[in-house]
Amino acid sequence: MPTPRLLLSLALVLVSVPVGAQARGATPPAARPVAATVPARSPGLPWKAGDRPPALAGFQLGERLPAVRTRLGAPLRVDTLGKGKDAALSLSNAKTGTTAVVSPIDGLAILYLSRREAGVLDDVRVGDAKARVLGRWGQPTTVNGASAMWVVGSWVVVVELGDGDVVKKLALGRVAG
Repeated sequence: MPTPRLLLSLALVLVSVPVGAQARGATPPAARPVAATVPARSPGLPWKAGDRPPALAGFQLGERLPAVRTRLGAPLRVDTLGKGKDAALSLSNAKTGTTAVVSPIDGLAILYLSRREAGVLDDVRVGDAKARVLGRWGQPTTVNGASAMWVVGSWVVVVELGDGDVVKKLALGRVAG
């Protein structure tokens, strides 16, 4: 049974065709698009120095270890980076493709995504082509091998390319120093 919305659409098409044309089997004129087309933005980051870093996969830079650990879920691999009470922890969930580096001083310092479904940053995700990333964000601030970095004040967006020039890892982190 047709839905009321479908019936209304059908009724509007029939009303828009002259009665004589309906009888002759003429096709109605093409419908005009309802939504206006949004122009594509020019390449470049949507953030500037001084802006707060965006959330990535629901995480915010600076989040504390208990919140990060909970959000990452299980199974979780934990590695210690450094020695002593100020050593950072690397927490990885291979199932979700999410790795967080958390410092006791700064909280969440770096978040890496390695699976497409792990998250999106300004419409860029793992698996996207290099050309799409450059078309979205423009040229990076610096390139080191397969890693491109867009520095935004005190934080950075990192894209690591894999085979076929596609995004292998997408990361957001604090700038060291």
